[in-house]
Amino acid sequence: QYPELFRVAAKRHRAPPYDHVYFGALDAEWFRQYARNVLLSYQIAACSPSGFGNNTIHFVKEGERPDLEVIIDRLIRSVNGGAIPEHHHRLRTLVCLACHNTTAEYSILNDRDKPHIFEAISLVRKSPVTLTKPIDLELPDYSLVDVRLYDTMLLAPATHRSLKKLSSLLGTEAEMKESISQFHLEHMDIFLREDPEGFVRYALKDTEATLKLFCLLQQSLNELAYQGKVRKLFVTLASAAMNSFIRENRWHKGYLKTLKSPDLTDALRLVRRAYFGGRNEGLLRGRTSTFAATRDKTWVDIDLSGCYPTAMSRIPRLNLAAPVDIRQTSYRLDDDSVSDLVRDNVSPEAISMARAALSVSRWEYEDVLRRLPRSVATRIRERSLVFDNTLIDRWYADWLRAKNTPKAELETVILPGFARVRFHFREKPPLFPCLHVHHPRFGLVYTLRDETVATHMEIMLARDAGALVDAVWSLEFPVARDENGEPVLYMHQYLARLAARRKQHKDAYDLHQSSIDSVFEKLLKEFMNSLYGKFGQGVNPRNVCDATTFAMNRLEPSRITDPVVAALTTGTARAVLSSILLGIEQFNSEKTPEGQIAVASCTTDGCLVGLPSREGYSVLEKYYRVSEVSRGAA
Repeated sequence: QYPELFRVAAKRHRAPPYDHVYFGALDAEWFRQYARNVLLSYQIAACSPSGFGNNTIHFVKEGERPDLEVIIDRLIRSVNGGAIPEHHHRLRTLVCLACHNTTAEYSILNDRDKPHIFEAISLVRKSPVTLTKPIDLELPDYSLVDVRLYDTMLLAPATHRSLKKLSSLLGTEAEMKESISQFHLEHMDIFLREDPEGFVRYALKDTEATLKLFCLLQQSLNELAYQGKVRKLFVTLASAAMNSFIRENRWHKGYLKTLKSPDLTDALRLVRRAYFGGRNEGLLRGRTSTFAATRDKTWVDIDLSGCYPTAMSRIPRLNLAAPVDIRQTSYRLDDDSVSDLVRDNVSPEAISMARAALSVSRWEYEDVLRRLPRSVATRIRERSLVFDNTLIDRWYADWLRAKNTPKAELETVILPGFARVRFHFREKPPLFPCLHVHHPRFGLVYTLRDETVATHMEIMLARDAGALVDAVWSLEFPVARDENGEPVLYMHQYLARLAARRKQHKDAYDLHQSSIDSVFEKLLKEFMNSLYGKFGQGVNPRNVCDATTFAMNRLEPSRITDPVVAALTTGTARAVLSSILLGIEQFNSEKTPEGQIAVASCTTDGCLVGLPSREGYSVLEKYYRVSEVSRGAA
């Protein structure tokens, strides 16, 4: 059914194409005994370009495990009448082997620690797969086979990571993964003894579904990424989304090249420091039924639908030909500052050295301070700092003006501004502070006073909440505009097309219940959500484990990594979530605890809140029929 997939798989970079190609799926069944996994069987589903397929189960003796060479040999034989065809000898064959959760299936291999296997393995989200090179095998009669390992979990939408849910995309109940009891899932050896036929049927259905899903997902991802054409086999869904974006935005390669120019190095250094993850906090502890303030509450999960794609659609493209407006602190050691330093027990010699260096240049001044004792240098630096709040003050004036201006630009476009600021909340501080500080152990911590690097929207929200903000270093990128003076949005057009196509498939599925419409609808949603990860990949140093050496190596940027997009996306999401918390705090002011909205937690793009309700109110009857016996017992 998928001849183009076989044709694309046969291609090799700068080498003759493969002579033969097979697609296969591998799954295993085991049980737990004495803290070890005891293998019961493994199943192999296979298909060839001729359309012939087979699905076999192989039982193993206790304590035995198969070699990958044996598995591949049996896979090829299963679709060739039980033998390796003579025309395979001395020719190069490719086997694309798919598993659902390769971590589990890779563990059954007896030879997984041999160099020719583990040196070809890479870890993608902890799943062992092949990336740059295949696993080289040599079967009997000098049949050369390359094996590429895929994980269907990496190709699946986030909502369909389990094989049960993912197999629902195949369309019919008969094609879905079979269900068995939780007891038998945990004791497969008992299931095999009690119902051997059911065990075999269940085991073979897994490999059948995995192979069908691998082909279906690869075909669908290619159609989405290349508008109907099949050009490659993807390892992850996110890589398909990235290829789609690159193909539709030819300007982007040159744009990124300009963004990485030496003239913007200092500006991007600040942007990278503004890139953090989502706001994640737990704000209640204990059982809500224990406390009067939380007892009579209806708990509601507030979710910002399509949070990251919506934020990305509002990011403008930068005008990289225009200069960046950068403001930094300066130093001034006047008589008043010197008097303060003398009162602070700083020696006259140190003060004289600092004043002499400052008269030469800022860099000479910094060099002298580095040579002084740290405590002395800190006191001199603090007393001599002169903050430049020009950008911060202008941003806030525009922010206030936009609140009273219908259809203001700040309502539809995210301003690409960043600043390293010192802040503290004066007078009556908010219950939910809205500026973060990165803690090496606990992640983002929201404090009432500190220093951080944040985006324009977060800083403006802090000003609204009463924070005093001083800019140590601030900058604003110029925005690219069209011939009408309107901002050119970075990916609004691309995301809008994906959203429109997703709606088409969703409407078609609602009308005709077509499985292919369901597949495309789910994949398109994930296209929009996963694209952010590729923009943020490698923005800040992050180590990943090399499966071949077990060393931690730095994760390299993707082909579309853009620190400005990454920082503005997450910064906007944090600001929106923080504004909800501040709004709840404002609603709660001057209300009794029973009449307030309680906040249990907030996570990236949503929060769990308790709404005031009458005593004894429950939503249980909205979803269940409550009998009088149960009502009396309650």
